[in-house]
Amino acid sequence: MIDTHCHLNLEPLSNTPSKFFDQALAAGVTNIIIPAVDLPTSQSAIDLAGTSDRLFAMVGIHPEEAAKTDFSNLFENLKSLALKPKVVAIGECGLDYFHTTQTKAAQHQLFEFQLQLAHELDLPLSIHVRDLPAEASAKEGAHQDALELIRQFTPRAVLHCFSGNQDYLQAALDLGLFISFAGNVTFQNAHKLQQLAKLTPTDRLLVETDAPYLNPDRGVFPNTPAQVVKTYHFLAKLKNISLEQLSQAVEDNVHQLFNV
Repeated sequence: MIDTHCHLNLEPLSNTPSKFFDQALAAGVTNIIIPAVDLPTSQSAIDLAGTSDRLFAMVGIHPEEAAKTDFSNLFENLKSLALKPKVVAIGECGLDYFHTTQTKAAQHQLFEFQLQLAHELDLPLSIHVRDLPAEASAKEGAHQDALELIRQFTPRAVLHCFSGNQDYLQAALDLGLFISFAGNVTFQNAHKLQQLAKLTPTDRLLVETDAPYLNPDRGVFPNTPAQVVKTYHFLAKLKNISLEQLSQAVEDNVHQLFNV
């Protein structure tokens, strides 16, 4: 079982990453992909990936960092990190209007930079999209804005910690994107998200923790990479396939998308 999106480089996991990594291995997790949220965590993801052949890194800047981002040398700085060993993707990047829409222009510029970089280096992306709750199913907002930008570049990419509606899911699948579900798909009231997981073809499906967030044990913090096992079990049952079938499918998808 692979955790395709785990922030081992964020507190509190980053305080003792080897402990949480060892716990994950003992639970049956075979590999972990570590995303970044800014330049320092891009470097720490690379550093952590260098400690084991089971760890891989992404480099990228989260949309919530847009207002604090210096764009003057951003492309060159990210490119130099992306060329380092064990980097398998650009991310996480995207659009997030949940907390504020005041940085839309900067978020768009930041996302476009990273789409361009992925295109130049032939790397996939891990894309974060989050809307205000009232807009998550609307025909405007972060979801639709992200789709418009993605259509311009047609990247290899995964929509990490998927949210949105059925139309958005179908549009993403039509663009060839992979779809990733985190621990919140297991929540008792997540009926709409569970239906979307059912509708996601197994050959486009990824599974993640987004640790230290979104623990399947709702309300417990931090989430850890070992907890991805619970999400695998839940999704296998939801999709009426064996755990082995799901694990193999995700492994195949990770190889196809991230080339690992």
